[in-house]
Formats: sequence, C-alpha cells, structure tokens
Amino acid sequence: MSEPETEPDAESLFADLTSVLAGNRDYKPLDRHQDFRAVFLGSEQGRRVLHEIMALGHFFRATSSRARFEANRAFFYDGERSLAARIYAITTIEPALRPTKTNPKPT
Repeated sequence: MSEPETEPDAESLFADLTSVLAGNRDYKPLDRHQDFRAVFLGSEQGRRVLHEIMALGHFFRATSSRARFEANRAFFYDGERSLAARIYAITTIEPALRPTKTNPKPT
C-alpha cells in the first residue's frame, strides 16, 4: 500500500534534514545506498528524476567542451557534474562492509 499524496511541507523537510547530515552516526553508508535505490530505482517516477538529475548535471558529457575556455563556467559545470556523479554512485554501488574488529599484529 502506498502512502497518500500530500502537499510537500518545506518546514518539516528541513527539520528532517538533520537526520541525514554527514556527522550523524546513525545514518550508515548502506542505509544511504538503500534509501537512494528505493527513491531513484523503486518507481518509474524515481528513474525519471534520476535521469533528469544526470542530464542537469551534464553527467554524460564532458564539461570542458561546454565551458569554451572560461574557467568559472568550467568550475560551475564540474560542480554540477560532481553532484550528479555522487548521486549516481551512491545509488548504484553498494558500499563495502567494514570489519568490526581487527586482528592484532603478532609480536
């Protein structure tokens, strides 16, 4: 059963953002990966939004050719592309699990 459609509430969205800040230890890389997959690959609308992000971020084109030798424009396009690449990577690459305990070196 899907959730009922409601009007987006910007204030509650910004209040919820604190739960996914980089410094929040409760939001693990695997949780982030699963959330991104659910949002972007879990529905046709999510896939369309991911494709739109990739297009807006110039993901499939070199940004240097678009900048025409203007450094500021190149940096701007590279920033957009970097964000699109991060979203794509989080969505498609499952993070490796880190070992919880290390073996001490033999003496």
